[in-house]
Amino acid sequence: MIYANRMALFVALVFCAATMAMFNSCKHKKNINFESKKMTYKNKKSEWITNITKAIPLETSGLLQTQDKQNNDVIIEWRLTHVKDAIFSQYMKELVDIGAQSFTPVEVDFLKANPNEEVHNKYCKPLERLFGQGPKADAWKAFKEALKNKGWKTVEDKMRLIIEEFYTMDYSNFGAEDLHLFVVTRNQKTKIIVGFAMFYVTQNYDSGTIKMTHLGVIPEKRGLGIAKILIASVVKIIPSVKRVFLCTRPTNRKAIAAYTACDFLIDKNPALEPHLRMNPDQWMHLEYNMDSSNKLQKVAKSLNKAG
Repeated sequence: MIYANRMALFVALVFCAATMAMFNSCKHKKNINFESKKMTYKNKKSEWITNITKAIPLETSGLLQTQDKQNNDVIIEWRLTHVKDAIFSQYMKELVDIGAQSFTPVEVDFLKANPNEEVHNKYCKPLERLFGQGPKADAWKAFKEALKNKGWKTVEDKMRLIIEEFYTMDYSNFGAEDLHLFVVTRNQKTKIIVGFAMFYVTQNYDSGTIKMTHLGVIPEKRGLGIAKILIASVVKIIPSVKRVFLCTRPTNRKAIAAYTACDFLIDKNPALEPHLRMNPDQWMHLEYNMDSSNKLQKVAKSLNKAG
């Protein structure tokens, strides 16, 4: 499906979770090894998706409240949605600035740390069909030329434009079989989003498995435990979740350390989704298993219904 392929590339590019400062609240903990539950690819409709939508009908929204580390009130707004829901595009457009701000430096750092032309070519190849033509074709051409010449300022500028395109593009014509959970917190005076997480469930995921595809918190709100609250919210909203997994750039070391400190474990033998099989060496895979930790569950218990 066009939707599945394009959305997968979207997830692959913009989820780099620039959480160097977001997770200051997490203390390092010894890593625990366990055999991860692998994804199996199914052709039939997912019972896992059916079970989620039975408990939470699509296009359902809600509010949760808690406090950050400075005892300031935090209101969490969430919606279980799909790409044909008008609110999907509304959220995406609201997230464009914080998303580009969070993910651009992580992508650029990865490219800088891997100046090899072969790595850069592998990085660009799956994105060529998205940006080689269309509204960002000129930016894409300039990006590739700057990457070739190590013109990092131009690489950064064009990367931001490319990431912004993902947030502002029209998804309404794509399929709506998969689930998307938006979780955001806003400045209560301006109503501007100051932190967000996005979760994703496709029909290929095993029962109880959900992927966190995006995470971002504005600099002024980092270090207050908000990122951890946003992640833990999925446990409150979908209590049947058993495993949360994600992928990030291997150069994003502080983020990886912060995740493992919060009991996300490095999966050294992950079941790769199709879009990640293209460049498996360019990603680090982590997972949180409810049977091996209760850290997120403890945070989720502090979340109460609001409004």
